[in-house]
Amino acid sequence: IDTDSHICLATFTDRGPKPDDLEFHEVAREAHSRHRFKALTGDVGYDGEHHHAFLARELKVMGIIPPRRGRPPRSRHHQPPTPFRGFWHRHWSAAEPLYGQRWQIETHFSMEKRQLGSCLCARRRYSQDRETDLRALVDRCDLAAIGAGCTHATIAGRHLAGSARYRANARRMRR
Repeated sequence: IDTDSHICLATFTDRGPKPDDLEFHEVAREAHSRHRFKALTGDVGYDGEHHHAFLARELKVMGIIPPRRGRPPRSRHHQPPTPFRGFWHRHWSAAEPLYGQRWQIETHFSMEKRQLGSCLCARRRYSQDRETDLRALVDRCDLAAIGAGCTHATIAGRHLAGSARYRANARRMRR
């Protein structure tokens, strides 16, 4: 999510439960190709020396990811032995204000679920993946239209979440 425009720069659809960091490099690369950002904020699940190194060396951006993943150290003075995680361990207090922007992704997820519902109507995996990608596209169109001065974005003459068929399918899936 771009913190200035609130537009989703990249998505990845997959099944869980599983760690999200497996697709981190692919999604970060895709987002960076769409918008040349200077810093990327991620939660503790993305803490790993290989992720920090990828962001710094390949994308040339600062990875603002708290160095807290794994077993807690016995001593509170223990520093991670790797260069990037050690750096963030020593300088994390300076990065806290930037890390505070992470709330925007959680707000994005909440807004999308509020507008489009929290369940998918599709039954097959391929269709569910397509519907998830369509939701991201609808959200981008919605934000672009609002940015252009429209008060409400529409797709094919009506808002997707407002269609009677969509609401009926969503109710049926919740049962």
